[in-house]
Amino acid sequence: MIVDIRKVNIAFNNAHRALLEKYGHPPSGGNHWKTVKQWWEQEYGVRLIADSGWARFDRLEFESEKDMTMFVLRWGS
Repeated sequence: MIVDIRKVNIAFNNAHRALLEKYGHPPSGGNHWKTVKQWWEQEYGVRLIADSGWARFDRLEFESEKDMTMFVLRWGS
């Protein structure tokens, strides 16, 4: 299930902040975007998708609607 980040913006920002606090901000060495994608997949089981024309993530891919709902419930407040 692919979701536009803007639809879950609060949850995304909260989860992203927690991830950066856990692993360090900013990621050290190498490709920053690739590292952040790996962290998201490892920590949340969520794949970050970027528009090929921009250097920013704009969509999240969840395994299921249930996974997306649980993510929003966990990080949405």
